[in-house]
Amino acid sequence: MVEYLSRSPVVRQLADRKLFMFKVYALYNKENRKIYIGQTGNIEKRLEEHNKKRGNHFTSKLKGDWVIIYEKSKQSRKLNSSVAQR
Repeated sequence: MVEYLSRSPVVRQLADRKLFMFKVYALYNKENRKIYIGQTGNIEKRLEEHNKKRGNHFTSKLKGDWVIIYEKSKQSRKLNSSVAQR
């Protein structure tokens, strides 16, 4: 729980935005020798989803576990998109 020094909703919104970071990440699957690049606000939860093979996605179709080989935090998805495309 975050305690705010101000009761102003604007200050709270700005503080929340600064505290919430998006991460661009790269995963590696050793069994298939594949790399996957994505972005998320909760990397631990997202890695678990990749490894539990949930959904009908690229990572769920491959055997073996995924491990994080790269992660970088940014304050917005737009900034992460530019990192992911490099």
